[in-house]
Amino acid sequence: WTTGLTPMPSLRGWGASAITSDWWKIWTIGGQGTDLSNNDYSDYVEYYDTLSNTWMRDTLRGGTNEPLPTRRRALTASTYNYDIFTIGGADASSNYKDTFEFYDTSKNVWKSSNIAVSPYIYFTNVPAMITGRQQITSETIDKKIYVIGGSTSTDISGTDIMEILTIPIESIWMQGLTGAQGTPGYAALTGATGWTGL
Repeated sequence: WTTGLTPMPSLRGWGASAITSDWWKIWTIGGQGTDLSNNDYSDYVEYYDTLSNTWMRDTLRGGTNEPLPTRRRALTASTYNYDIFTIGGADASSNYKDTFEFYDTSKNVWKSSNIAVSPYIYFTNVPAMITGRQQITSETIDKKIYVIGGSTSTDISGTDIMEILTIPIESIWMQGLTGAQGTPGYAALTGATGWTGL
């Protein structure tokens, strides 16, 4: 293990991580911020530049990245080219979210399925997930986003639900084959939910 790296500027866990076509940047998004008032759920969007050992923050904290529109923790993130797809999670009122938002990092623009955040970034062709879930995992394979497992408001111990969304973004999710029941483990840098940081 290597030590002495520049630490993440925010204190948080339960966020999501992702890597886009800018392969040297590790993005960390959302989560529960212990440096926020009342341990609030965050809208943080930060990336670590592995080449320069530096961090870039979001515009609310002196950086250039647009913050996450819907504050959440226990969400998942997957990528395709320069887009980061943030899916599900839970809000500070313990609502299990079906929210689907994607961030075009090349244009620094978000689009959201959640009309409550802003009519300017809400798009009807950005579909919410079928089942609101948190503690989920996801991967993008062959232009399809697979969102697997997690927990729901009716099954907090874990679920075997799998849903698929095709890229380019369409207005329909498919519910896929189900696997063994259980809340998935946390894995960093694979689009899985978990404690972000290095």
